Amino acid sequence: MAVEPSRVRANTTVYWERVLSDYSADDSWTATYKLNASGLNTITITTTGSGTTHTVDSKPATTTGWAAGDYVWVLLVNDGTDTFELDTGTIEIVAENATGNDLLDAQNYLAAAEAELGERVTGKPSSYSIKDRSLTRMDEGELRKTITYWRKRVQVLEDAERRRKGQKSKRIIHARF
Repeated sequence: MAVEPSRVRANTTVYWERVLSDYSADDSWTATYKLNASGLNTITITTTGSGTTHTVDSKPATTTGWAAGDYVWVLLVNDGTDTFELDTGTIEIVAENATGNDLLDAQNYLAAAEAELGERVTGKPSSYSIKDRSLTRMDEGELRKTITYWRKRVQVLEDAERRRKGQKSKRIIHARF
C-alpha cells in the first residue's frame, strides 16, 4: 500500500510508513527513496525496517537542507546483493516559511535573490567577521544560479495559473515544418 505524501515541508519532521510484503527487513531488505529534481541535489532517504513495514522518519536537522521544488521519487529495495526498483511517484518539497501559495512564494524568493544581487553591485560585502563570529553569503555565481532557478519557477507557476484560469500560455512555442 502506497502512502507517500504528495507534499512535505522542509525543516519539519517528515514521516510515513510503507508496507512491502515481499521485502521484509527481517530478511535483510532495506528500502531507500531517491528524490530527484532538475537542477537540485538528489535527496536520499533510507527507511528503518521492522518486518515488512519500512518507515521514513526524517527529522528537521535533516530536512532543513532540502531544497524546495518538485521531485520525482524512486523506491528501491536492497538486500546487500540485489537492488530492485519497486515504485515511482512525485513529491513537492515546500520551503519552511512558505505561504501555501507557491507562486507568491516563488515571486518572493526571486525578489529577495535579485535584491541581494543588487546590493552586491552597490558594495555590500559577501562576507564579514566581528570578533569570533563570521558570516559568508553565497557567492555571486551561486546567487545568479538561484535567480535563474526562481525565474524559471515563477514562469512555470504563472503559466500554470494562466491555464487554470483558461487563458493562453505566455510561452512561445517554435515549430519548424
